[in-house]
Amino acid sequence: MEPSYKEGEIVICFRSQRLKPNDVIAISTRDYGKVLKRITSISNDEITVSSDNDAYSSPVNNISYKFKSVVGKVILKIKSIRSR
Repeated sequence: MEPSYKEGEIVICFRSQRLKPNDVIAISTRDYGKVLKRITSISNDEITVSSDNDAYSSPVNNISYKFKSVVGKVILKIKSIRSR
């Protein structure tokens, strides 16, 4: 999710049913574990996500995920000492 979120930063997530497009979420994927992504669309009980980095094509993008895959909505980012 660079440049918005960098390696070594800590994010705080909150489980919420009030998700909307453009929210950043932590999502649990089968092949890649937990990843940060931005919601692009919501329909019924599924969401589609994208990355902030257009230069990198993520295999997690443009796939529909069930709401139960969402770990939480990112509500806070804490920069690490290394990323300052």
